[in-house]
Amino acid sequence: MGIFNKLQSKTGEVRAREKIRPLVESRMMRDILLEIGQRGSESLDPQSVPMKQRARAAQLASECGLAGLRQSVVDEVRLDAASITLVCNGEETTFRYGDYNYEDIEDTDCLPAVAQYLVQHMRGYYNITRTTCAVAKPHGRGVEQRTREVFVRRHHEDTPFDPGPVQTQRLFYKTKGFRRPGRRNTFVLLVSFLIYSFSTLELNLSSASAAMTPTARQTILTAAAPSETAKLPNGTIMMVAAITMPMMAWNA
Repeated sequence: MGIFNKLQSKTGEVRAREKIRPLVESRMMRDILLEIGQRGSESLDPQSVPMKQRARAAQLASECGLAGLRQSVVDEVRLDAASITLVCNGEETTFRYGDYNYEDIEDTDCLPAVAQYLVQHMRGYYNITRTTCAVAKPHGRGVEQRTREVFVRRHHEDTPFDPGPVQTQRLFYKTKGFRRPGRRNTFVLLVSFLIYSFSTLELNLSSASAAMTPTARQTILTAAAPSETAKLPNGTIMMVAAITMPMMAWNA
């Protein structure tokens, strides 16, 4: 039964949106949204935030500051079969269907869907309520309840909303920029390059001399010539020094 009720409610919402599409796309709705936008916004009322939405509002306040907590100036919207009225600071602005050459709405049960569409274009927290009236069914089959008027009013709580402290964030992060090497660093780099070149040459000479030496039968205890053995570690040490010296000079 729960799934059936959900499908039925979703089907009703889709049908309501299809019914109100001519009104949503009309010149009248364009003027209403333009009026809401021109009225602007104001600071959020601490008592207008619902209890269920306060965790989300507190997160927005900590991330964006109090400037992100705004609400529309519109206090109330009234919808009926003949007009839509905006109430801003006690001033009423009425938009009548007849002024736009439209007929009055007969199916008033679609007005809550229109109210939801208007709430989506207003900042803040609003509640949608409606009043009903008894209407006789055709052919005298009984009486049914129909929507008479729909009210969109700003939410109000007895406990004010306290957003708490705002977490300040950095807009720019400091990055380590490029530094031009000084005279001392330039000298160290030059010396390191010369050492690296000399160590490479020494390694190449040792490899070439080892290749030109004729092979001889040796026992397992026979060692290489001491001069050739000393050249290879010396060249390796010099190459490592040539690589590490520029890094130390650059970080200094």
